[in-house]
Amino acid sequence: MLRQYKKNIGKELKVVTIDGKTMTCVLVKVGTNSVELEHLVKQQKKVIKRDNTCLPLAEIKTAKLIVKIRK
Repeated sequence: MLRQYKKNIGKELKVVTIDGKTMTCVLVKVGTNSVELEHLVKQQKKVIKRDNTCLPLAEIKTAKLIVKIRK
C-alpha cells in the first residue's frame, strides 16, 4: 500500500519484481505510481557505486523491510 511505502522512506528493503529480480535497496522517494530506490552496483575492479532506480508500483511483487538488530 502507498501509505506503507511513505512510512518507510529511508529504510532498507528487499524488493522482488514481477519478473523475479531481487534487489536489496534503500527507499528514497515515493510517488503516486512509482518508487525511487537506491541500490549498490558492483563495477570492475571491485568499485561499488550507488545507483537510483525508479520502479513502478505495478512491477513490484513483494517489498519487505529489512530489520537490523544491534547488540
